[in-house]
Amino acid sequence: MEEMPEYQICMKCRKRGTPYMKKCWNCGTPYPGFEEIEDVDVIINETESEYIEEEIETIKPCELENEDFCKKIFAYGLLLNGEMELSFCDCDTCTSSLADLLAFIMECDPENEAVKAEIEKIDRSKFRFDVSTFGII
Repeated sequence: MEEMPEYQICMKCRKRGTPYMKKCWNCGTPYPGFEEIEDVDVIINETESEYIEEEIETIKPCELENEDFCKKIFAYGLLLNGEMELSFCDCDTCTSSLADLLAFIMECDPENEAVKAEIEKIDRSKFRFDVSTFGII
């Protein structure tokens, strides 16, 4: 029996999905049929671990907020395993999430002036956070 790949990568947006998904959870682009998978060179197999994307995927809290439950769980799994990082924009959801994250790291209240000062210093266009550094799993 042929071993299924661990991930499929969307040809349009480059986000990962399970081999059982029919379309990309991020942009909705259909994946090739299972019979075509062998021809797609962007599949990551556990046995082909030397192929790793140069830039790690990111997702914003505001993007997660709008996803359905299953897509959130998939993204959370990637975040917790260090296979995806959080990024932030200037929207209210991302600003609030960043304040919560910094308050958690600094072990204080998100409304604390020190947290607000740290948020002002961050260049959000370049800021990425690896959730796996918390060692939750």
